[in-house]
Amino acid sequence: IRVFDVSNRITPYNTGLQWQRQLLQDQIDQQDNNGNSGMCGSVLLLQHSHVYTLGSATDPSTSGPFSLSNGDNTEALPFDIVNVDRGGQATYHGPGQLVVYPILDLVRPALAAHW
Repeated sequence: IRVFDVSNRITPYNTGLQWQRQLLQDQIDQQDNNGNSGMCGSVLLLQHSHVYTLGSATDPSTSGPFSLSNGDNTEALPFDIVNVDRGGQATYHGPGQLVVYPILDLVRPALAAHW
């Protein structure tokens, strides 16, 4: 497993998301014809700037400060708002909060948990 620790600096959410997508693509690109990869995966450790991510379960009619319509100006807010393609509602990330993103091949037998 490759570990990318950039937690000593603040990373904008969209930059971290691009890194995650690139690590996933690297993982896919290393697979052979049988779907086997030469590595188990990667782990990305970082801190984000102030951001709220809005998952698919975020309901604009009941989401308080996140009930923004497309025409609303969000530039004056002291944090970013990012719509994301995951489940859940609004999630805060910010400086001082270590965020760990695992990009792992869960099919590989080497990752099976042994107790």
